[in-house]
Amino acid sequence: MFIHFIIGHKEIRFLFPVIGFLPIMIIKSVEIIQTKWNEAFPDNKFVKTFAKLFWVVNIIFLIIIAFSPADSQISLYDKLYSDYKGPVILYYTSDNPYHRVLDINFYKRANLEIVKLDSVNNLDLKANRKQLFVTKDKSIVNDIKAQKKIIYSSFPNWIKMLDFNNWMARTNCWYVYELY
Repeated sequence: MFIHFIIGHKEIRFLFPVIGFLPIMIIKSVEIIQTKWNEAFPDNKFVKTFAKLFWVVNIIFLIIIAFSPADSQISLYDKLYSDYKGPVILYYTSDNPYHRVLDINFYKRANLEIVKLDSVNNLDLKANRKQLFVTKDKSIVNDIKAQKKIIYSSFPNWIKMLDFNNWMARTNCWYVYELY
């Protein structure tokens, strides 16, 4: 497990072989601490509080994860499906959110037209339908001459405060803008 801390590129799959031994490692660690420092270690007020907090936090996160979609892009599809029931044009330049290996039609309304643009300068702003622009590159939005309002982001705004070591630049994050 110490080697996992040394490796710069971390993935959870490297820890899967250890998961089966984790309860034994925790029990043995408590036994070692108990014999080395104090036999009343489990009866310590701090240890009991920490154990209760540990279980409460983990159960809360388990419930959140259990009721969240496995694919983070589902929330993007849900936003477009729920909020735009009328005819809509969805523009994109490089990445189509409704295309992975194949086109995804299950989460797409029939009146949603998806249009690929070579450049944001090719936007047809005279259409008589709602117009949306989706991108992973937030800097490209500055080139759009129309008025725009962000309606969806994969991450909430407060998460930007936790952007240590510029990890958000390396993360796939979708931004959807409504164009006027």
